[in-house]
Amino acid sequence: MLDEEKRGNFLRIVEDARQTLLAQKKLKADDPETYTDEFLAELRKGTNRLIVEIEHRKKVLVKRELEEEGRKAAELERAMAERKRKLEADKEWESTRYYFFFFDKLSYNLTFFLSDTRVASWRDFQTNKKKKGSSDLKPPKLATEDASKGFIKRPAKFGGEAL
Repeated sequence: MLDEEKRGNFLRIVEDARQTLLAQKKLKADDPETYTDEFLAELRKGTNRLIVEIEHRKKVLVKRELEEEGRKAAELERAMAERKRKLEADKEWESTRYYFFFFDKLSYNLTFFLSDTRVASWRDFQTNKKKKGSSDLKPPKLATEDASKGFIKRPAKFGGEAL
């Protein structure tokens, strides 16, 4: 390993694995059992396990960062769409207003009028509103009063009782 930073990181990982293994086996650093092939094989397994855990943590962190960036981008996109929608709604709202200019020839004055069709349509609605008392609805005719039919509708009798 020529890169000093990577080499230092790797040596720290090996030392962490060694300390963990010594604590598990309740050995001291200068114990003769630490130089056996069995101990070194367990040290390699522990080192590999630590490297895998570190790489897994890095992947999880990168995934979280990407999700966070995606969430922020989606939030920004929603905010932009909301602003655009509000702008279009305001534009639509303002399109219902009309501006009139009146020029007075005698006084040479230009007068500016603003006619709001929203207010005008509301006023029209208010003036054309029907009163509650006068209704065009009529009650239904009784069956006996229907002159267009040649018969009179009577309740049917079932078992001697009229319904």
